[in-house]
Amino acid sequence: MRGTLMLSWILIICLSLVAVQSQYYSKTLPYHPRPVKVTKLHFFMHEHTGVTAVQVAQANIASIDNNSSVSFASLVAVNDPFRTDPETDSEVIGNVQGIVLLNYSKAEKMRGILMLIWILIICLSLVAVQSQYYSKTLPYHPRPVKVTKLHFFMHEHTGVTAVQIAQANITSNDNNSSVPFASLAAVDEPLRTAPEPDSEVIGNVQGIALQAGMNASSTQYLDFGFNTGKFNGSSLSVFSRGEPGLAVVGGRGRFMMATGVALFNPILINATNVIIEFNVTVIHY
Repeated sequence: MRGTLMLSWILIICLSLVAVQSQYYSKTLPYHPRPVKVTKLHFFMHEHTGVTAVQVAQANIASIDNNSSVSFASLVAVNDPFRTDPETDSEVIGNVQGIVLLNYSKAEKMRGILMLIWILIICLSLVAVQSQYYSKTLPYHPRPVKVTKLHFFMHEHTGVTAVQIAQANITSNDNNSSVPFASLAAVDEPLRTAPEPDSEVIGNVQGIALQAGMNASSTQYLDFGFNTGKFNGSSLSVFSRGEPGLAVVGGRGRFMMATGVALFNPILINATNVIIEFNVTVIHY
């Protein structure tokens, strides 16, 4: 019996070697998606500062806004409960976990705006509150899909609009890299219509960049916001590795539920300034 089993294993291995494929992907086939549905959720996030929301890192720079109790480029970890009502003893239905980056130079003004938004949300929610946090799931009828192409330039000033807020306590394996592996940077950089530093500002990009590769590659968590023209008040959310392009995974305003790709081309890189050209293709409703 042992000899029979050994022969069977030899045959299986030989057949596997014949059938092995060099590529890691299958043939690309048409996709037939299931019907799309829509569900509306309604709940309240309860945060306890210093308990469910704590600061984990902060850039070693002077705050641009001296009136702010939280400095620019502060990284906060959150683990806040979701409840069905604003009352602290209401039912817990889940929680939110993640990180929040304060990336706003006028933090005091922003705090006032956020407080007003929270008051409005709470007042409206008190009127429309339901005993459950979800609506009836209904068929979704999307509007016609559109495509928009954007072209702009990001202007970075190292140490001013892009600052390091955390770094792993390890020795870099890449001696040729000026940024060590596992470095986290906060960015708040202007978007302009041209590479010239005095060209028109059309918005800004805010977020964090993590050098997560030994070869100086990075993973980006960015939000491109626009404050002029047709897309004033809209933004694009990017969550992607940096090469060969950034994946657009969402958006706000006119770019709500957007997808797409942001191709980039470095125009200038030196010790103090970086200028990057962006060509973005956005698919949205």
